[in-house]
Amino acid sequence: MTDAHEQLTAVLSEGVRRQKRGTWVFLITMVLTIVTAAVLVVAAKRTSSQVLDLRNERAAIVEEMRGYQTEAARARNELDTVKAQKATIDALKDSANAELETLKTNIDKSKQELIAEKHKLTADKKALTQSVKLYEQERTSIRTSVAKLSKTTPTGEKLTASLPLAAVAVPKAEAKKHPELRTPSGDPIYDFKCRLEVPRDRQAEIARVVYRFDHHSFAQKDMASSDSASDFEVGYRGWGALSEVVITIEKRSGEKEVMPFSMREALGWN
Repeated sequence: MTDAHEQLTAVLSEGVRRQKRGTWVFLITMVLTIVTAAVLVVAAKRTSSQVLDLRNERAAIVEEMRGYQTEAARARNELDTVKAQKATIDALKDSANAELETLKTNIDKSKQELIAEKHKLTADKKALTQSVKLYEQERTSIRTSVAKLSKTTPTGEKLTASLPLAAVAVPKAEAKKHPELRTPSGDPIYDFKCRLEVPRDRQAEIARVVYRFDHHSFAQKDMASSDSASDFEVGYRGWGALSEVVITIEKRSGEKEVMPFSMREALGWN
């Protein structure tokens, strides 16, 4: 009996020990499970947070990429615009160069024409000056002959009265240097006067005398006088005299007589 009791006690004790050991194992297992679950939950939350952060970063990157794409599209449009503008500028440049070449050609042509025209005008001016000189000589000769004829023949005075006024009228010119005035280049300024000396017995035939100063420096090219007492005098202030002045004698009868006159010749400036 005693041995059986001891064996039973031993078995029960062993069972109790095993039960306690199983309980501890279970508790440890549960603790480990709970801890593992907690770790997994924390890890899952962390992973979710990281995934969310990654999604946010990805969304930001996508948005940034869209911005880059928009900027790239705008840059391409601007580049296309610049290219189009450059093409337009190149076309305008080519057109301007072509027009410039045409203009240069026209200018060269016009320059040659002007040079030729200048030579022609110079030749014409020389011829006109010579004609005026010849006219002055012929008129002087006629006036001298008429004066002699009027003194030597009884009909001389009647002959003088029947001649054109241009044959008996004598144009005169005067130039008085101004004591103070000068041109910007330092040349002297003169007070010029032109008059037409006509025999007293024929002055009544004249309504007025018109002097044509055909030069670009004259603002008023035509000057006229009806004053026979001053020999139909006109005047101007300036720096030069003309080689060709056209004098028109307007008669009371309505007729006109035209005669050329060289101021420079009369002043002895040639």
